[in-house]
Parts: sequence; structure tokens; C-alpha cells
Amino acid sequence: MNIIRLFFLSTSLFLIALLSPFCQSVVINEVDALTTEAPQFIELYGSESLDLNGYSLALIKSVWLGGGEYGVEIYDAISLEGQTLDPQGFLAFELDLNTTVAAVAIYELETSMLVMGETPPTDDIIDAVVYGNTSPTHPQ
Repeated sequence: MNIIRLFFLSTSLFLIALLSPFCQSVVINEVDALTTEAPQFIELYGSESLDLNGYSLALIKSVWLGGGEYGVEIYDAISLEGQTLDPQGFLAFELDLNTTVAAVAIYELETSMLVMGETPPTDDIIDAVVYGNTSPTHPQ
């Protein structure tokens, strides 16, 4: 059952990420999760000087459930209250990102609804990006 939920969540996140640049006012423009000398960051893009009140970012990671199954859980949530995109439509956040298979999602949702350690909600997603190592030795 968990593999089916993971499939549907992954598929939903992929479709939202694919379609969202055509219908949303803010999207995830770039995610740099490399652990090099430069800091890791997430960059948002949208309408110039857009007020981000009511939006939140969820940082999501893959977790081993046992028995050959993986799941996903929120490992951090960031409120975008009081933030605005700059006059060119960008906003970047430096933060520590998970370097295995993970995702970043923008929600039109209060941060309190993004519970760390639990499966991310599938409603109210504005945009999402999945990244990481999905080689045969890392099948998450």
C-alpha cells in the first residue's frame, strides 16, 4: 500500500511541477543541493514584487520504511510570511538541503499544516521539484 501512495505522490508532484509554470504566480526556479564550497539554496521566481503571505515551503525527504519500501516525510517547513519577490521576480533562500532523494514544494498553506516527520499534504501544492540520486544503489 505504501508503494502505491509513494507512486501517486511522486506522480502528483511531477505533474504539478510540469504544469505549474503555465498557471501559477510563483514557481521554484532553481534548487542547488550540491555540497560544494557554495551554499545550498532554493530560488523562487514569479511576478515582480509578489507578496508571498499565505505561502510556505516544505522540504521533503525519502525515508526507508523497511521491506523494500520507501516513503516520504517533511523534514523542514518554512513560512514565506512577510517575504516578497524582488523587482525582477526572484527570491533565494540559503539553507541546508537533504542530499539524497528529496523534494521542495511550495504550498498555499499555513506552515503549521506542514508537520515535520509526516507525509506531505497533496492538496494546495503550487509547485514542486524532486532532486537527488536515484541510481540502482539508491532506489528511493
